[in-house]
Amino acid sequence: MPDPEPPADGTTPVSPSTMLTGRMPDITAAQIVAVVGAVITAAVAFGVNITKEQQIAILGLAGAVAAILLGADAHLRARRGQSEAIKHLADQHLQATRESLAAGHPPPDAPRVTQ
Repeated sequence: MPDPEPPADGTTPVSPSTMLTGRMPDITAAQIVAVVGAVITAAVAFGVNITKEQQIAILGLAGAVAAILLGADAHLRARRGQSEAIKHLADQHLQATRESLAAGHPPPDAPRVTQ
């Protein structure tokens, strides 16, 4: 699919951010595996004898912690996106109000923001 043309106002289109998928994910599976591997390597380097069962337990703990961090990050990103959308809506309403007043028309009603 071809890339969409840039907007006429000269701004750069913003592509949606994805956590683990897409062309440029924020966190890749390789990063998660690398962190877990680094933790295991550091533990062994400090003299900890890790059995196969312990390695599985560490991997399970790392998976749980990663899931919590990913969920928290997704929540924060969603709220940031919502606040950016509200700011954009306010800017659009300000522009429409200015244009209406300049044309001698009454200003438009304020947009409603749903939660």
